[in-house]
This record gives sequence, C-alpha cells and structure tokens, in this order.
Amino acid sequence: MRIYAKRRNISIAVILVVLLLTGLFDTQGIYGAESGGGQKLGLLVTGKTVKGSDGFQKNMIVLTEEELETLKDDRNPNAYGLGDSWVENQFFSSYDNHGEGGFHYSIVNGLDVKKVLQEVNGSDFSNLKTFSIYSADSYSTKLSFEQLEHMKYFAPGDTTGTVSPSPVIALYKTTIGAEDEFSGTVPETGTAEKLAAGEETFVYGQQHVRDDNNCHFIKMTNTLIAGDLVTLIKTNNDRYKTVRLHEILNWGIFEKDYTFQSEEGNVTHRLKGIPLKLMLEKMDLIKYMPDYADTEVRLISEDGTFKTIEKERVEECFVAWGYADDTVTPEKQTGEVAVYVSGTTQDESIVYNLNRINITDPEGNVLTAVPENPEPDKPTPTPEPSPAPVVTTPAAPASVKAVKHSYNSVKLTWSRVAGADGYRIYRYDSKTKNWKLVKKVGASTVSMTDRGLVTNKKYRYKVRSFKNVEGRERISAYSKETAAAPKLNKGKIRKLSKRGKGAVKIRWTRVSGSRGYQIYRAQKKSGKYKRVKTIRRGAQTSCINKKLKRGKTYYYKVRAYRIINGKKAYGSFSAVKKIRR
Repeated sequence: MRIYAKRRNISIAVILVVLLLTGLFDTQGIYGAESGGGQKLGLLVTGKTVKGSDGFQKNMIVLTEEELETLKDDRNPNAYGLGDSWVENQFFSSYDNHGEGGFHYSIVNGLDVKKVLQEVNGSDFSNLKTFSIYSADSYSTKLSFEQLEHMKYFAPGDTTGTVSPSPVIALYKTTIGAEDEFSGTVPETGTAEKLAAGEETFVYGQQHVRDDNNCHFIKMTNTLIAGDLVTLIKTNNDRYKTVRLHEILNWGIFEKDYTFQSEEGNVTHRLKGIPLKLMLEKMDLIKYMPDYADTEVRLISEDGTFKTIEKERVEECFVAWGYADDTVTPEKQTGEVAVYVSGTTQDESIVYNLNRINITDPEGNVLTAVPENPEPDKPTPTPEPSPAPVVTTPAAPASVKAVKHSYNSVKLTWSRVAGADGYRIYRYDSKTKNWKLVKKVGASTVSMTDRGLVTNKKYRYKVRSFKNVEGRERISAYSKETAAAPKLNKGKIRKLSKRGKGAVKIRWTRVSGSRGYQIYRAQKKSGKYKRVKTIRRGAQTSCINKKLKRGKTYYYKVRAYRIINGKKAYGSFSAVKKIRR
C-alpha cells in the first residue's frame, strides 16, 4: 500500500533539563554531546485523562522502539500498561487514489485502539469523545468514535461490506493489491507479517467501497493522544511557534542524572527528557545564537517568572518531562515540563512548568533576526536607545461567570479588559490547595469551555488578564471567584402512547453522556412517584410499561444518570406527561 505522507523518519524525545556545572551533574548518563545519545520512540499513549506511569503528571505510557519490538514478539501489551488490547486477523480495505492507485485488502494483527483507550482512561472512558493518531513524520488524523461506527471492510467484489472492527495500530500486516474492487484475493488468516520498526501502521477502514481513504492507513505510527492536544512550549521569536509533548519525545528519549543540595544532603534526580541545545535546534531557535553575538536563553514558566541562561551554559541544561527513577513530583510542578539549570539548591536549579523559550540579548530584548552575512571585522553599530516603555499592569477581568455547559464541561465568560494581550484561566485544585492554570487565550477571546470534568462536581474558577512587556507578562490581580458544576441535561419525554392491552410506550430524548435512564410513574401529578423502569443503555430512548388498568390516568417523568466512581450521578427530571389508559 502506498501511504500519502512524507517518509522522513524522526527520532523521538523526552524533555528534561540537567546541568553539568560545578560537579552538580553525573556525566555517566546516556546523554553525551558527542554521541547524541537517546533512544527512539516506539509508541506514546498520552492525554489529559490517561492513566500512565511516565511524565511528571503520570499521564503517559511510553514505549521505546526496543520495547515495542519486544511487545510485537510477545504479543502481550498488558505488560506495558496497555491492557489486553492485542487482536489478530482483523480485515481492512482501502482505495488509493494517489499515484498508481488501486484497491488494497489487508489482514492485521496489533493493538486495538479502543481497548487501549478503555484501559488507560478507566471507568470514565465515556467522557472521551475523540482521539488523534500521529506518525513519526508528523502526519496525523483526528477521529471521533461516532465516525468509526460507519467504517467497513470490503472484500473483492463486495459493494456492501461488513462493519470493520475497532481501529488498530498494526504491528503485523499483509496487504494484497488489485486494479479494481472486483479482482484480487482476500488475505488468508494468519499470514500477517511482522512490520519493521518505524513501519507500524494505523488502519480503520472506509465507509464506501470507493472512498479515497488511503490516508486512513497511516504509516510510521507512534503516538496515540486521548482527547484534545495541549500546547506546551511557545516562542515569540521570528514567528509564533509551539511545540507539544509528543513532538519532543519524537526528537529522542534521553536520561540524565542531576544532583542538587538539600537540608538532608545531596539529592539526585534521574531524569527523562532531552538536552536544551537539542530543543533549541529542533525549534529552529539556535540560528539566533551565532558565535559573534552576545545572546541568552530566557526560560519562562507558566506563572511568568523566568530564568536566563548564558549561551556558553546552554549545553549544561536539560529539559525534563519526567523521572526515570519515579522521584516524587513536587507540588509546584503542575505542568508537563521542567528545566534543570546550574544551581546548588532545588529552587535555584529547576525551572518548573516551562511555558515559553525566547532568545534575548543581555538587556532582555527578544531577538527576531540576525544578519545573514555578518562582517566580523566591523563592529555592529549600537542603535540609539529607545525610550523605556511605560509598564502598566492590566486590570483584573470583571463579570466573570461560570455555567454548566454539558455533563463534563463548564463554560466561563468574562468582560474584555482594555489593553490586555490575553487572559489566563485558573481552576482551584483541592489536592494542592492552589489555583492551577488551565488555559491561556488571546485578547479577542472572552470565553472558555473547560472540558473533561466530573459530572455534578463543583469547580471554582478565577481569571487574570496579562500584557506583554519586553518579553515578560505583566499579570493582573485575580478576578472574583465563580463556580459551576457539569450536569447532565434535563430529561425530556417526547411521547406517551398506548400499547396493546394495559401497556404504555414511553419515548424520551437521548441525553448526551448518559449511562442510562430511570422512569417514574404516579397516579396523580403531585402524588408519590414510584420508579417503574431502569434503563442501562444510554442509547436507548423508549420502553414499555405494562400491567396498567383501563380507565386510569398515569403520570410519567424521566431522568438520565451516569456512573461516577461506582455511584449514580443524576440529571434533572423531565416535565411530567400524562396518559389515560
């Protein structure tokens, strides 16, 4: 099968920062400036709700290329935290409209994506609506589970097809091509061949026999992301750039020991991540640090604090995304990335919650360009100093309001602040007893929907505005606090109708996110209601209530429910409807 995507193979990486200054670093780690070090990524499963064993937030499962090859041979993903997700002899078809084109019929063995996501998202899997698949050359696709219900496998000559199984990351695959949908053969069960490292493929079928779904078969698959992507690190240099966690791992997985002083003595962290210099190269920032120019790296955390690193010390620093030794993450590390720099104590040595990287001159001015053909013998003329800007801190946002948006989301709104460059939205974390930054938005945005929340749980929010001044954010005071809880939509009875002898059919509107419904009945509108039915399928929207008496009037109401930590969380009852039997 021909895959319509780039073919360059990229290593994968992890983010951690370590310094080798004044004896603080153990130089016996994997990382070395000469060798480059690091391992290639085999498979990354990550997302806001993922239960993993890697990363500062323990929301990732990372397999190196070597571990993935072992998984292929053992066919035991459970050993790697992916549950019993191995499937064999799954059939898929594809129509390729690129190049020579043609039809392709495949037999696949590998990881069932839905089972993987069920395992790593636990009992709250129903909250997960979308997932994304990435390849080593950055090709990607984002899918909803509703889309997959229409996917099929078409055997040669079959224009109807059969429903395809869950999408699969194929680790073994055999494909047979044909010029049209009527010729060719179906692959035989058990003939799938082991794919070489980096050739793993994501497959999920097609809706119609001539769907141009060549790209549904993504080669070099290495990343599965549950839910929405999160931007991690930004820079304002040259043009606005961002880098996400899965991209960092794609640059290479490194380990490094870093030691700092504490009251109990020296403490050593064994880190997972990448050298800071490699990150600067991959983000295309190294070009702003030529040998003849006096430049620095400014590392900015989520709360706007920063640390500056001289150019000569960049190779001593390490960007970390987790611990190789399961070190307990300090409460102040609430983000995905930390940077280890030169220092003696923990506070001096670690930049927590890395959010932005800028290249600056010694005065702190953000650089956007350097001469293409500098003349080293000629001193660069010193520009006339510009007047110092008037630094003003913006006002705190007003009219901040949180309301229920859906069963797992809350919507916030606020008033626009004059002169602000954007807004920072915070949610109270009852575990750390701190306000945690959940999102940053631009100046034109005055609302935000916080998703992936627990039904009926109350969430507290505050908002701050900020203004960019010389590469640093000036942040306002907090707004007044607001709170809201995600809730299931109110039930709604569509119709009551007589059925047969002594029965009534109740039809209601489906409630998004529901696990099931409860139907209550009374013989007076304001009388005592008794539960007569419990429906345990969220997709079911009707039922029959039997053994009713002729000539009697019955009153009905319905409500939806979800299961949260083994207990039911209810939506509001519908309006009452009546029927005379």
